Amino acid sequence: MVDETGNLWFGTKEGLSRYDGKSFTNYTTAQGLVDNIVVSMLEDKTGNLWFGTKEGLSRYDGKYFSNYTAVQGLANNSVHSITEDKTGNLWFGTNGGGLSRYDGNSFMNYTTLQGLASNIVLSITEDKRGNLWFGTSGGLSCYGDNCEAIASAENRKDKKNVKKSFTNYTTAQGLVDNFVMCITEDKTGNLWFGTSEGVSLFDGKSFTNYTTAQGLSNNVVRCIAEDNSGDIWFGTYGGGALRYNGNRVEETGSQNRKTEKLVKSFTNYTTTQGLANNKVISILVDRAGNLWFGTNGGGVSRYNGKSFTNFTTAEGLAHNTVLSITEDKMGNIWFGTDGGGISRFDGRTFTNYTTVNGLPDNSVTQIIIDKQDNIIIGTNFGIAVLKYLTTTLAVNNELRNIPAQNSLPSEELKNYIPSIEIYNSATGYPVKDVNSGQNTMFCDSKGITWIATGADKTGLVRFDYSAVNKNLAPLTIVFKNIKINGTNICFYSLSSEKDSTTKSQQEIMTYGKLLSDHAREELKNKFGDIRFDSITKFYPVPENLILPYTNNHIGFEFVAIEPARPYLVKYQYMLVGMDKDWSPLSDKTSAEFNNLWEGTYTFKLRAQSPFGVWSDPITYTFKVLPPWWRTWWMYLLYIIVMVSGVVLIVRWNNRRLIAQKNKLKTKIVRATNTIREEKEKIQKANELISEQRQIAEEQKKIVEEKNKDILDSIHYAKRIQYAMLIKREYFEDYIPEYMLLFMPKDIVSGDFYWAHSKFNDPQKPAKENMHWYLAAADCTGHGVPGAVMSMLGMSFLNEIIKNNDSLTPAEILHTLREKVIKELGQNGDAENSKDGMDISLVRWNFRTNEFLWAGANNPIYLIRNGQFEKN
Repeated sequence: MVDETGNLWFGTKEGLSRYDGKSFTNYTTAQGLVDNIVVSMLEDKTGNLWFGTKEGLSRYDGKYFSNYTAVQGLANNSVHSITEDKTGNLWFGTNGGGLSRYDGNSFMNYTTLQGLASNIVLSITEDKRGNLWFGTSGGLSCYGDNCEAIASAENRKDKKNVKKSFTNYTTAQGLVDNFVMCITEDKTGNLWFGTSEGVSLFDGKSFTNYTTAQGLSNNVVRCIAEDNSGDIWFGTYGGGALRYNGNRVEETGSQNRKTEKLVKSFTNYTTTQGLANNKVISILVDRAGNLWFGTNGGGVSRYNGKSFTNFTTAEGLAHNTVLSITEDKMGNIWFGTDGGGISRFDGRTFTNYTTVNGLPDNSVTQIIIDKQDNIIIGTNFGIAVLKYLTTTLAVNNELRNIPAQNSLPSEELKNYIPSIEIYNSATGYPVKDVNSGQNTMFCDSKGITWIATGADKTGLVRFDYSAVNKNLAPLTIVFKNIKINGTNICFYSLSSEKDSTTKSQQEIMTYGKLLSDHAREELKNKFGDIRFDSITKFYPVPENLILPYTNNHIGFEFVAIEPARPYLVKYQYMLVGMDKDWSPLSDKTSAEFNNLWEGTYTFKLRAQSPFGVWSDPITYTFKVLPPWWRTWWMYLLYIIVMVSGVVLIVRWNNRRLIAQKNKLKTKIVRATNTIREEKEKIQKANELISEQRQIAEEQKKIVEEKNKDILDSIHYAKRIQYAMLIKREYFEDYIPEYMLLFMPKDIVSGDFYWAHSKFNDPQKPAKENMHWYLAAADCTGHGVPGAVMSMLGMSFLNEIIKNNDSLTPAEILHTLREKVIKELGQNGDAENSKDGMDISLVRWNFRTNEFLWAGANNPIYLIRNGQFEKN
């Protein structure tokens, strides 16, 4: 029985069960039922539930049971039927029964029990007479008007009396092999069957078979198609594609006597001719006459009658194994792949859809288009129906839908998401998978889709999409239970309910047993501060709930009444007062909220049915009280304490300030006297400082005059030093390309450079003279002492060269050393002067290009042929 809220009630031999679409709630004699054997039930106009049992009658008002037996006047305790008349009278029939059956399924199933040749169906087609042909792993099955006499049935006038049934054909009737993988009817009405051992042609009376002996490249034929010219194409598993021309006429005989002969021949196409792969498993002839070949691993090939064009994942195809191909009314080509989902080709680019977009599985064995222009997709996990696509970009705050068959290019389809309906065992339909093969999912002329599943119980499924019972009514949602601090509570035990029977029954329903007095007292001690006005019927939920802050953890258990497919119901909720948005979609039927702040909250809940219909939200409002330290009277106490504290602090501070004021006066008097004394001392100190400043200014003038005299002497010494230095013009006569860096630290320098030339013949050019000397020296000390040493060094060098122009640089430096020691009186004692100089000296013979060097505490850096050397 279905009650007014949508719950299902089941009467069993073990009691009564209520199913809300998610879980069962059981009632037995322990909860107050008169007997556990329930055989009839009814809901009356007032909402009371009546249950007929073997031992009497029970009425349930949502809170407790009232029982009636023969003692109260019932005719018989065995009540097998209940009804209510127009006036509201209840009639109870004894010693009777009935049977109810509910079927909301639009599928009709066929298996070997109904005559099918095998439960593994590999191909389906419909002939021009309206008969359906099924290729199975056990032969052919024909379903239609007297398939045993196809030719004669065409001429029968009384076709209404012809009974539809299965007629099977196997090798016993001439079929080349019982494993039939594909079926095609040509324009003349002949049926072609591809098997694992060749091809059979059926003309309505007998079979004609073709194998490799007759010209096939391979006996495993997976697909067959007829092109616009009437040629038959076969896709083989390993031998490529073949074209069969059975209408070609050739002239034979001599030149004088020619005859015409009908020639039937095969033409083979493989990878040598450009085919993507030799394993061809699907064929399509599009409206332009192109042939499309889906292969196992090579992608798809398009043949325009002259050449092949191949498409793989490199061009955007979802997967390189293409199991099925179809063309929609807009000219788009759809491909079902083995692992990549489906691909839509608009003539330029591909658009792919996978499980991410809503497909039940990425292994797509079949794609067909039914009479309502739906794209039906067969997968390894049931079927999917693609009806339309929804834009992700809202226009005027509305989402726009477009048909699945449309002319939009792939680039624009990026802004749309597919709307896909799934029919499989998970959604309550007897389709677990769809076989691969040619037309193993087929839409006949009446719009019925036939699905080959290969299952033992549903080898062949007849699916009428237009007859699917879609319940578009919103679901009814109920709150089943309220938990406090994660605990189930029998709110009747906390209420002022005086009826002990009701309390006992509700405690048993909540805890499965009666509570002892001690347990009931513990429950009140723990949750006795909870307040509520009343409790709802059937589902014991408190109304106008008020929670103390110690019990601010609340949980909701809820359910939408959907007995058929509750696992497809999705829920969203939000707690107004805490949440800003709805929660994500979920199939979870509970929600918990912890550590709620004081305030009034409203729990809002809505549900989406299996067909996408949203229910109106239901609400539950409750209140959480603040803790005692955040109550209004505590806040008032806080204010009083604060004000009192401020007053006390102000008073205490006033006393403290007065005391400080008196102390400050005493300190000010003392400080004034001290300041006066210090002022007198400062005045005396200022007078002394003034006298010292005058003395300092006079001394400053003396120092400035002395300093000026010293600087004048030093600048004069600078002129003397620069006069002794070699001029730049001198270097230009000997080495035009040179660099001279002379940067004294002080006014006069302790460093110097020196050059000297000794002419053998003053009349000859400088380059032909014998020797040219160049030195760079760093004297000890800076300023005037260094300058004195530099002028002394230049004088000594000039004197040494003047006396002997044949000395080597080493001999010159040795002589220079002796002269410095002698002139400065240096004998090695610590008290004597240790002045001297670091120097590098070279002699350059321009005629021989000989270069001699000697140094004192200085190395030589030599660059020769681009190489740097240090000595």
